[in-house]
Amino acid sequence: MGCKRCQGLMISDAFIDVDDYSGHLWLGVWRCVNCGEVTDLGVAQNRRRQRSVVSGVIKRLRSRRRRVRRDLALQLSA
Repeated sequence: MGCKRCQGLMISDAFIDVDDYSGHLWLGVWRCVNCGEVTDLGVAQNRRRQRSVVSGVIKRLRSRRRRVRRDLALQLSA
């Protein structure tokens, strides 16, 4: 598996997440040997969700820009 930030080697690792009520929780994660990037299932899902929202906004803005340019061109040609 390659790191998304630096394309380095990702290794399986375990981290401890401290929980106030039940003590601690071991998390299985992927950690980059080069840059230290840490990714787990939750991080990956959040990043995918954020990319899909951002790409939808970009598509709407591009569509709006095309309509404005088309309308402006029609007004200038009239």
